[in-house]
Amino acid sequence: MIFYYTILTIFLVLAALLILIIMLQEGKNLGLGATFGADSQDSVFGIQTAQILKKITASMAFVFMFLCVILSFWTAQIGHKQTTLNQTQIEKSAEQNEA
Repeated sequence: MIFYYTILTIFLVLAALLILIIMLQEGKNLGLGATFGADSQDSVFGIQTAQILKKITASMAFVFMFLCVILSFWTAQIGHKQTTLNQTQIEKSAEQNEA
């Protein structure tokens, strides 16, 4: 179960990082860089920054979607186990009450 929470934490951190990376990218209005006074020709990290950010964003989005699917199935499985456990407990208590 600790592995589940570790993956869930990674998923949440990845979501926050993905938001940050998307906000840093240039758009029609130059992205978040324009807010701090950057020009379209200026780049702190060089000319290829936009291409690198696009590749990082695509990779992070892929991992995010993969973890989303994995966590979805995993959570459903945990819920199914919990429901089965609760039904077993109810049946045992019903049997005890009848006796």
